Amino acid sequence: DDEALHRNIVHNVTHLLISNLAPSDRFGNPGNGWVDEGLASWFEDKVGGKCTNYCFEEVLMQDGASYKGGRWRVAVRKIADEGKLVSITALAPKNGDQLAFVEHAQSFAMVDHLIAVHGAVKMRDFLRQLKSKTPMRDAMSAVYGFGPLQFDPAFATWVKATYPQQEQAR
Repeated sequence: DDEALHRNIVHNVTHLLISNLAPSDRFGNPGNGWVDEGLASWFEDKVGGKCTNYCFEEVLMQDGASYKGGRWRVAVRKIADEGKLVSITALAPKNGDQLAFVEHAQSFAMVDHLIAVHGAVKMRDFLRQLKSKTPMRDAMSAVYGFGPLQFDPAFATWVKATYPQQEQAR
């Protein structure tokens, strides 16, 4: 339908904009797929209220391609409550096409956290550092003032304080 098409366009245009952010180059392969996919899903959610797109070579090609109907906050909250969030250091080396459904949802939430707590300008600066081939730990430290080991507990705490435990009535 039109809403799904609009979300798809937003998702894919975000990838194009990230690739064209200086320094202009393809992003998300190799590594840092969590940022590329997380940001594309973040904009898709911001505009369309859910995330239903996975890029062509990604998990959409798997049978039953969907995750929680595109509404990921409750699912990520449950994972956080269970202590099953994947560490950022485990996600960092993965390409976008290596992320499982749950990792896509968590990547969206990680980007959501960074933008909500630290602002969009820092996200842009973080992207530029990563695109300049700065290792993620160094880019994170330079832009945000903390490293991956400090990110994980802060992220888990933020999810538990911010994301709902059950879907809200619309």
